[in-house]
Amino acid sequence: MRTENHQCEILKIAREAVSAYSTEEVAMRYGVQPGSIRASLCRKGHWCGIRPIKLPNRFLAWPADVVDQLLAGAPTGSQKA
Repeated sequence: MRTENHQCEILKIAREAVSAYSTEEVAMRYGVQPGSIRASLCRKGHWCGIRPIKLPNRFLAWPADVVDQLLAGAPTGSQKA
């Protein structure tokens, strides 16, 4: 039973991460260092109002649609100071 729940969780994360950027890709698109993004996530719980999905391999998957909206100048709706 526990294994099935774990597998369902992994599949859900994988589906969500299909349209996602890595931390390095987000940093390259915005012209910042990946460490700056990770530091903001650690300190504030988000980077520019965006919260990533943590993958089972410890990598972060940043939702592509939200990242692209912010790059286009649209507010993410969850930005906090």
